[in-house]
Amino acid sequence: MTGEGMIKVTVKMYSLLQREAGDSEIEVCMKEGIRLEKLLEKLCDKYGRKFKNILYNNEGRLNMLCLINGKKAELEETLKNGDRVVLMFPAGGG
Repeated sequence: MTGEGMIKVTVKMYSLLQREAGDSEIEVCMKEGIRLEKLLEKLCDKYGRKFKNILYNNEGRLNMLCLINGKKAELEETLKNGDRVVLMFPAGGG
């Protein structure tokens, strides 16, 4: 249950992130107006250094593709109650 000024976001993780977190999908409650970047920081705090090393490369750049409600998202985007965030590696090929 979210209180006033709080939002609930669902986070879906794939691949190595899912393995490291021990869960494929979690719900996170946060303050209203929080950005995607802060959500990722909260996940890194919760799941530890190995999770963070999977999420970010050595230069601190994101290794993952982030989607909010099925659309590519930037770190600066503000999350809303009920948003569904997906973290996955970009598809490769050639």
